[in-house]
Amino acid sequence: MRAHISRDVKAKCQSRGIEMCVIPGGLTPYLEAEDIAIYRSFKDILCGEINAREESGDVQYTRGGNPRPPAVATVCGWIRRAWRATDSDTVINSISAAGFSENPYDWFIARHEVYGERFLDSWAMPDAESEADTFNVGEIDDALDEVTIWHKEQRLGALLCRGHHFD
Repeated sequence: MRAHISRDVKAKCQSRGIEMCVIPGGLTPYLEAEDIAIYRSFKDILCGEINAREESGDVQYTRGGNPRPPAVATVCGWIRRAWRATDSDTVINSISAAGFSENPYDWFIARHEVYGERFLDSWAMPDAESEADTFNVGEIDDALDEVTIWHKEQRLGALLCRGHHFD
């Protein structure tokens, strides 16, 4: 998805005094609390609900043999139970790891193999120094306007169409 980095969106945000930050690809799981730990716990619990339904014999099937989807109320119940069963310590620790802890060494990004050390170094700098970083954010924004995001399958298909071979 590129809408959030289009020139129109940037201009609208700027007119409203909203500062934007583009998160480089691959860093989302290090910066967003839900990706750090919450979703894993939630999905594990939700999968248990789905598996219990499949094993219960309550599943109805179409004439073609495909399972019918459960009722919306049933799915809402699963989600409610999964959220309630997600340990509050998991949520608190995940939020702390996303950068809401006072100690930056506890933040998940600090353990990133490529950016972790650089992040900690820049975090330790006084604000005036850190703003004079080694790259120009405007240049990065302009470069990202020209970036095309491919899904793995699309990229592989495009490479195969161009005659690339993978052995």
